[in-house]
Amino acid sequence: MKRKFVNIVFSDVDGTLVHYPAASGSVKENETGNRIIYLPASSTGLKGMISSKTLALCQKLRRENHSKLVLVSGMRTSTLLTRLPYLPKADAYASEAGGRIFYPVDNPGPTDAVITPVSFDGASEDDLKSFGLVEDEFWRNKISNNGAGSDGYVGDAMDVFLGKCDQDAPIELSQRRGQLWEFGKMLEQKGFIVDYKGYSNCFRVNLKQQTKISREDFHELESTDVSYMGLATSCNLGCIDFYPKSSGKKNCCAFLARHFQEQTISMNDEELLKSCVCLCDDDNDLEMAHACGKVYLPAMTSDSMRDAVKNNRHRFVVTENVFENVTDTRATECALAQVAQEMSNPLTDL
Repeated sequence: MKRKFVNIVFSDVDGTLVHYPAASGSVKENETGNRIIYLPASSTGLKGMISSKTLALCQKLRRENHSKLVLVSGMRTSTLLTRLPYLPKADAYASEAGGRIFYPVDNPGPTDAVITPVSFDGASEDDLKSFGLVEDEFWRNKISNNGAGSDGYVGDAMDVFLGKCDQDAPIELSQRRGQLWEFGKMLEQKGFIVDYKGYSNCFRVNLKQQTKISREDFHELESTDVSYMGLATSCNLGCIDFYPKSSGKKNCCAFLARHFQEQTISMNDEELLKSCVCLCDDDNDLEMAHACGKVYLPAMTSDSMRDAVKNNRHRFVVTENVFENVTDTRATECALAQVAQEMSNPLTDL
C-alpha cells in the first residue's frame, strides 16, 4: 500500500539518540568531523553520549526535508531541562512519558530563561542559537483534569527554569491530590518505593530501588490493570511508569501530529499517525511504534521489541549491525540517514 508521509518524525531519546555504551563507544572520540558530546551524569552516575553527526542529521531533517522533529521521552521534566543543550534542537519536546509538551521559542527576550545548545561538528549558526521554552497549556490542563491534578506542577523544575522560584520545592506525594497520586500513596502503603521527584503527572516504580518488595510482587505490579482508575502504564528496563490514560507516548504523538498538520483534518488520529515516522528502541516505545507508519530502531533492548520487529518486518527497520560495528551512535546515524531518504520520497510502502 502506498501512503504519503506528513513529514513528522517522533524520536525516543535514551537508547535511540543518546547511548550508554559499556566501553568507550562505537564512534571514537578522535573521529574526524564527528566529535562525541557527553551529557551530564545521571542520578546513577551514567554519562550518555550523542554524536555530532546525530545532531547534524536531525537538523538536516528539519532544514532540508522540512520535517517536524519531536523528541518524546519517559524522562522526568527536570532531567529534560538539564539535557536540552545537548539534545537535537526540535520542534517539540515531550517528557514524563508524553505527559508534558514544550515548544521552542525563537529570539527569547533578555529576561527570558533560555537554552543554549552546545557546539558540535557541522553545526550552523542557526543550530547554536539560544531559545526559550513554552509549555502547551491545553495538553497540560487535559492531563491535569484526567487524573494528575495540579499539585505536581507546583515548585517543579520548570518553575525554577522560568524563574518562578529559586529552587526545586515540589509538593510531597502525601499532599498531592488526584487519582494518579492516590494510587501512588496506596503503593507506598504496600511497601513500594515510589519515585515522584521531578515528575508532575507521572511516577515511577524502579525494581532496583525496592527494599521491602519481592521481585514477584514487582512483576505482579507490572501486570496490574489500572485502567479502571483512569491510569495507564509502560515498562522499561526494570521500571514501571504510571500516568493518566489520556497521557502516554502514543496519545502525545497523536496530539502533536494534529497540532503540526492542521490541514489533514480529514484524517483521523490513527490515519495521521500511520503517516508519521518514529525512532525508538524499547518496551515503553511499543505503543508509539505500532501506531506509526514506519519505525527505525538503532537498537533493540527488549524481547517484546524483537517480537514486534519479527512480526512487522515491512514497517520496522533495524539499523544496528554488530558484525559490521554499526552500533550505538553509528546505528542512530544510519537510521536518521534512512529517515531522510524516506522523507524525500513522495510515496512509500507501508
